[in-house]
Amino acid sequence: MRIIFVFLFALFVAPMGCSPDMNTNVHYDGYATKVYLSDSVEISFYSPKMFRFRISGLENEKFPSQYEIPFLNGHFDPWNKVECSLKETQDNYEIVTSAIQLIVDKKTLEWQINNIKGKKIYPSDGPIFGMFKDGYSKFDNASAFNEFNLNSRYSHWFYNKNTKSYTDTFIKDSLIRDDYFIYGPDYQSIFK
Repeated sequence: MRIIFVFLFALFVAPMGCSPDMNTNVHYDGYATKVYLSDSVEISFYSPKMFRFRISGLENEKFPSQYEIPFLNGHFDPWNKVECSLKETQDNYEIVTSAIQLIVDKKTLEWQINNIKGKKIYPSDGPIFGMFKDGYSKFDNASAFNEFNLNSRYSHWFYNKNTKSYTDTFIKDSLIRDDYFIYGPDYQSIFK
């Protein structure tokens, strides 16, 4: 899995130039709060503890509006704006909300997530209970916690606003990778 991410990053992600104010890459688009690490890497914050991490290999427009509302999300109404900041270091991007710190390795696009006090949340070594582990859930379009199965991680059904259906828009070319993360820290909060 790590090799696929590194390959996609090298192939599709143009490095973002150094900017004195990285927060110009953070904005609310009317549906979710977006953080752009490059033109091909987008993080959508739905709450201070929940986000979607996308890598796009599409040509031209990387994140078309028809791919905005995934079946897995199922939330049609706009999410509340999430206050967050983006900082770039030599090796990482750091995004901070009121609840978590997301650290993204620039070379591999792997994550580390800390709570607001700096305690590491993800990755962790605790046992997995269905879709939950140590107070969080991490999943993609095919599985939770990268479990092995024969489903494509690139199979997507998106909500089509015109037909009000989830069955009309499907990416079959394996060109957008979606990963989702929800932090509780307790299971009742994750379910909510």
